[in-house]
Amino acid sequence: VVVVEAQVELAATLKLVLGMRWPSPVILPCDDVASALESVEASDPHLILVCPSEDMAPVYDFIVAAKTISRAPVVLLSDDLDYLDRVKAFESGADDCISATCVPIELLARLNAILRRTMPGTSRPRVRGPLQVDPTSRSVTVAGARVPVSPREFSLLSRLSESPNVPVSHRDLLCAVWGPAYQYDTELLRKSIFRLREKLGQHTGDASALIVNARGDGYALSDGGATEAELPERSDVAHAPLSFAGLVKGSRILNFRTP
Repeated sequence: VVVVEAQVELAATLKLVLGMRWPSPVILPCDDVASALESVEASDPHLILVCPSEDMAPVYDFIVAAKTISRAPVVLLSDDLDYLDRVKAFESGADDCISATCVPIELLARLNAILRRTMPGTSRPRVRGPLQVDPTSRSVTVAGARVPVSPREFSLLSRLSESPNVPVSHRDLLCAVWGPAYQYDTELLRKSIFRLREKLGQHTGDASALIVNARGDGYALSDGGATEAELPERSDVAHAPLSFAGLVKGSRILNFRTP
């Protein structure tokens, strides 16, 4: 559990409370959002608890960044958030906002409910030829050999493995893994795919055998049978996600737009 911007006493209390439900919880306290993001990427936690200070802007940025590299639910613990703060937190990707003064049994019940909804405990491993992608353990194996991948590399493989031999556009991959702000950074995606191919290629003997280029724009995960020339054309009908355009404190208007 990564705990962000919590005082030492609060972090210790949270460990005691969480220990009532989950024995020996590992608590990673972080003084600021910058160190918290590093901790999230390094530890791949099951839960992220944020105890925000008065300045909420860095918290919103942290939530967006954390959700692009981890599937862990993000929960805000505070009694000082007004309804606009809570709306912006939810639009940034937060899973819940809970009162910091709620009784421990309620806190545990709400966190347990969030984890039931968000943890892929019932997801079966996806087997695509020699490749296996396990959403539960967030692990990758090729021909039975475990392949060490970063959280973002796993997210890339997970997105591609949803539909083998079906091209996924650069934009869709960038939005799914890094967020809408990176939807046009094709160089970032190209480098990430190159590193991922290198890791998978150590076990297949062919760096491009599993992740193949789609004609036009995108990549596809091959199940071992399809080649680049055999992949269908990617549809130009984009399922562009809605993105939160902005919410000014004091305004009653929520502006949404499609990228």
